[in-house]
Amino acid sequence: MACAWHSAAHTIGVAMLAVSEAVARKGGEELDEASRSAAESHARDAAAQLSGAGWACDTAAVRTTRNAAAAIIVAAEDHEAAVIVTGTRGRSRIAAALLGSTAEGIARHAGRPELLVPSNAQQASG
Repeated sequence: MACAWHSAAHTIGVAMLAVSEAVARKGGEELDEASRSAAESHARDAAAQLSGAGWACDTAAVRTTRNAAAAIIVAAEDHEAAVIVTGTRGRSRIAAALLGSTAEGIARHAGRPELLVPSNAQQASG
């Protein structure tokens, strides 16, 4: 189970418009640590649910600065995943078209099966 987390590294330059470089970098590092920790926790929780259903899986927190779908696909390749289990946010078609969809990006480019879990199912099980 891989959970992608977005690094704040690409926003440090913008933050330096308001605060010193040292403060911006420290804040970015703290945000990255919190994001990584949350991703690891989410991956462990999801892996526990999958294990309870009889699915074997590994866990990983995957760092990305832009394309979460690409990062998850690389992690799936590295771990030789039989299937990629992906949550959905339940965005409207317009929002998904404008903002993009990680689940759709995985489906188009992974070259392996993908199991989509709707956001309402995630909330009901969590």
